Amino acid sequence: MARAKTLGKLAGWLFRHREAVSWKIISTFFEELHKENTTRKVFVSGYCWGGRYACLLAQRERWTLSNGSYKEGGLVDAIYAAHPSMLAIPKEIELIAKPVSFAMGELDERLPVKDVERIKQILEKKKSVVESEVVLYEGAKHGFAIRGDGSNPSEKEDSTNAEDQAVNWFNRFID
Repeated sequence: MARAKTLGKLAGWLFRHREAVSWKIISTFFEELHKENTTRKVFVSGYCWGGRYACLLAQRERWTLSNGSYKEGGLVDAIYAAHPSMLAIPKEIELIAKPVSFAMGELDERLPVKDVERIKQILEKKKSVVESEVVLYEGAKHGFAIRGDGSNPSEKEDSTNAEDQAVNWFNRFID
């Protein structure tokens, strides 16, 4: 019974946060941020569901503004995605056109290692065009970078290392 209730809540959450609703909110936020200061560097960290949207912001096909004009270079400068979920692989990885760093868990039930390997292969083919890295955390489960158990030394270490990964990644792109 509890499992059915949890699945029902998840289904409701996914419906309320579907792309048709969420993308408009997310893209409008980044468009307004850009209008506020067109020279500011903008870095995006996304975890789980947000990891997918970080990837979408980095896709050239998504750089159309609300007025229909095209913003060459997009609205973000680099992205970091930890244990992203609901990615359409290979398409949504192939379309990435901004520097991207992925933090992935070896035991992530939402993004199995075989998919992580596909992501690595796709990004390797794009390395002359798009800077990227994929870090696989051994023994880490889905959510490790943000929802790890701080009392578990291994989970705490993975979470800390994933945080360091994000900071080090973005530091590479600060002038």
